[in-house]
Amino acid sequence: MVTRSHALTGSAGVYFVAAQISALGFHAALTMHNVPNIDLVASKLNGSHSVGIQVKTSTLANRKSGDGENRSIVQYQWDMSENAWNAALVKGTELLFAFVDLNCDQGTALEEVPEVFVVPCSFLRKYYRGVVRRSFGGDALKWKRKTHTCRCFRIQSVQE
Repeated sequence: MVTRSHALTGSAGVYFVAAQISALGFHAALTMHNVPNIDLVASKLNGSHSVGIQVKTSTLANRKSGDGENRSIVQYQWDMSENAWNAALVKGTELLFAFVDLNCDQGTALEEVPEVFVVPCSFLRKYYRGVVRRSFGGDALKWKRKTHTCRCFRIQSVQE
């Protein structure tokens, strides 16, 4: 079995989100890693409004519980680096995060359409204050482990 690098997993998520944004009738531009903390810029076709999007992709973000036919998804998990958390915590930003679950093993083709959950930074700031800071302590810059998981329970997509 061929394994896919983390960079290619991330790229798959970014391209998928860009395709979905375009299909919805908006312009999506990849930043090609030239802009810190922004993977995509989405805008109205007339350019009257735009927003930066950071994409977090996992090959298998869903976590299931139960036995047999009663097995169901109870939460989703994505790793967020120190830099991602710091970008999310900047007040006044209009940055959105798109969490993508490819729902496939490394090196295998997609068998179904990936799930995408779009959340604003305000959601992540509340999550950080309520869960991450309490669990891992203080400022992201002082963490010994530089990546912490964002656990999301039944996230609803945000549409603007």
